[in-house]
Amino acid sequence: MVWNDKCKEHFWLPYDAEVDFDLFYARLHPDDRERTRREILAAVFADVPYDVEYRTLSPTGDMRWIRAKGRTTFDASGKPTRFDGITIDISSQKQLQAQRDRLLERERLQKEMAQNASDTKDTFIASVSHELRAPLTAVLAWVDLLERRAIDEEFVKHGVSVIRRNIAAQTRLVDDLLDVSRITAGKLTVLTAPINVADAARAELDNVTPLAEKKGITTTDLLGVGAFVPGDATRLRQVFANLLSNALNYTPSGGNITVTLQEVDGYAELSVTDTGEGIPKTLLNTIFEPFAQADGSTTRKHGGLGLGLAIARSIVAMHNGSVTAFSDGVGRGARFAVRLPLQTVPHATAAATATAASQNGSQARPSVAGMSVLVVDDDEDTLDAFAMLFGHEQVAAYRANSAAKAREVLSERTVDVIFSDISMPGEDGHQFMSGLRATGNRTPAIAVTAFVRAEDRERARAAGFDEHVGKPVPPQRLVELLAKHRH
Repeated sequence: MVWNDKCKEHFWLPYDAEVDFDLFYARLHPDDRERTRREILAAVFADVPYDVEYRTLSPTGDMRWIRAKGRTTFDASGKPTRFDGITIDISSQKQLQAQRDRLLERERLQKEMAQNASDTKDTFIASVSHELRAPLTAVLAWVDLLERRAIDEEFVKHGVSVIRRNIAAQTRLVDDLLDVSRITAGKLTVLTAPINVADAARAELDNVTPLAEKKGITTTDLLGVGAFVPGDATRLRQVFANLLSNALNYTPSGGNITVTLQEVDGYAELSVTDTGEGIPKTLLNTIFEPFAQADGSTTRKHGGLGLGLAIARSIVAMHNGSVTAFSDGVGRGARFAVRLPLQTVPHATAAATATAASQNGSQARPSVAGMSVLVVDDDEDTLDAFAMLFGHEQVAAYRANSAAKAREVLSERTVDVIFSDISMPGEDGHQFMSGLRATGNRTPAIAVTAFVRAEDRERARAAGFDEHVGKPVPPQRLVELLAKHRH
């Protein structure tokens, strides 16, 4: 066996090294030895073309890629007498090929991710469309029915109840979508004050109990006197409402929903336990992901976009707590446990603060009879609704469908409060209010708008609005806002 210096270099050998087959195979990568041995035997004894790639290893573990090519010489009788070949270092080509393969794989994964994202988007849009259209269908049908049977008082009451319930469902859907957007952008904020967890959870339990009874589900209150945590009462009630709504959706008639509260290792642990459908083990780790429950199929049993639990987890995390799902499997019910750090101030102080806040929030609003308002909105239906609403409260309501018309009204009379939309053609609410404040007019003004992000609220205040509320606004809320500005 005769090798030149370059061939020895390829095998990490000195120029004066003696070579044989044992040394040759010893320097091959273990994963390449048998394959290379078969190729050599086939070339020598079967006259198969020899062209093989393998790796050689140095005594210190370094590696290089080699391509070997050769041919066998045979005598007249067909006996192999000589084998000549060359070795080529292809390490650089292999590195380039590896880089190319990685790029191709990355591109494939990116395409796959893009396709998955597109599929998810399509499913999501279809689900949103369904969740919006279903309530609208009910509302449209009942509006038509109410026109036909307007003199049937009980029928009208039932129809109004259905319409109100479906509008509330749409409002929750929009609110959930906005909350997810805020969470994604890191713009969801929570306030901090002593909160009695039992009171907050019991309020939401009271809200779902009539619905549960109508469905044939019993509810059990094991909240006790409560425990105080620092947090945002509105946001925590949103968490409890989501968990209870989830339990209600997945618990069949004859089932039970139990709410318990206990103190565990410095935390208030609130649990919502149901005897419903349960959760497959494979979903326990993903059930809190946004849209995890979204199902675009026409056979799904439950509506919704799967946002409630994702929002709940984010809100609880912002309170330095955790929410965990437990289930023994399908048909075995489920338990959701929320853990929140207990209030560190003495219970008496926390209770006093929470009680004071509760009392302040429950004070009866003063009458608004005799007050006057200016409603500014380019939508005539909204103007009609607001005017009739305030009229029922014996409030003088003046209407303006543009900023220019609003200035005309204000030039002729004064009003107690201005309710103005933001998005209007020609001159929007921000421009209208900025111009009004520039003239020295200090009439209390409230922005009533579908733009409800934190930055929208800040922009409204910067323009001169005193308050900012998002559409749709419950009529009672409008009256309460007006009552705050009675002189």
